[in-house]
Amino acid sequence: MRNVIRMELYRMFHSISFYVTLALCVAMSCGMLVSLTPNKNRSYEQQSGYYLVTDAEGRQYRISADEVAQKEAEWQNGDVELRPLKYGEVESVNPGAIAHFIGTADMFIGIFAALFAAGFYQSGFCKNVTGILRHKYDIYVAQILCVILFSTMAVVLNAAGVVSIAAVALHYFQFTSLPEFGMYLLGRYLLCCAVGSLSLFLTHLLRSNLLPIIYSVLLSTTVMTALISLINDRISHLFSVDFDISNYFASLYTYAFRFSNMAEDMSKMLIHAVVLSICAIVVYNGLGLWQMTKRDF
Repeated sequence: MRNVIRMELYRMFHSISFYVTLALCVAMSCGMLVSLTPNKNRSYEQQSGYYLVTDAEGRQYRISADEVAQKEAEWQNGDVELRPLKYGEVESVNPGAIAHFIGTADMFIGIFAALFAAGFYQSGFCKNVTGILRHKYDIYVAQILCVILFSTMAVVLNAAGVVSIAAVALHYFQFTSLPEFGMYLLGRYLLCCAVGSLSLFLTHLLRSNLLPIIYSVLLSTTVMTALISLINDRISHLFSVDFDISNYFASLYTYAFRFSNMAEDMSKMLIHAVVLSICAIVVYNGLGLWQMTKRDF
């Protein structure tokens, strides 16, 4: 087993797809943030619709235009000062403004897993190796570990790159809400491992990386969002229930999994992500190990 793992790690670190997909993963996340930074900065600076309220006791707080309209009747006879917020008076921007950029990692993890598994068949490597192995499933275990290692590197580098750019270029950014951000990263990482496990399993099952790559790419497009919405509407209408298919599949829960400043909300989403991810990883890899032992190479 140890030699097989070492062999697959060697193959991974000496494959072009490893470096290309990892570089594109980080470049896409950081590039998207850089391109949107000017618009984000302008929106933070303008703070359109927000006002600073000073009440009769000298306390100050920020409210929106809608809240001003609701409280105008209460303030008619009160000593209240109201003025629009000026440049530089906005609150700090927390990691919630950049968390979704890290979510692009799942697409490249799925693509890498498919390319890596397909390389095992396309080069004829499988026929030379499986004949001398005592247990053919050793290969699958080694590839699972490679996918998990790649997922770790992709999520960590993505997060480091996005946070670094935000700290330098994004106005008012402060790295606050660390516990919630840590929970978000953990949930995102486990979901990415589940996506990689699914892609690995499908590639071995079909001996082709076409379908896993297409599915991984669709995960980052609005096409999948529209398809999920259509399925939810049809099932909800048919059975008269509030149904969301993304709550039952790890690869689809990436759409519902979001950063939240509220520790309670973030904890609930993390628990849901952990349960779905562990179930998906166990099922996909279990099926992959089983079919690897039954397959003739």
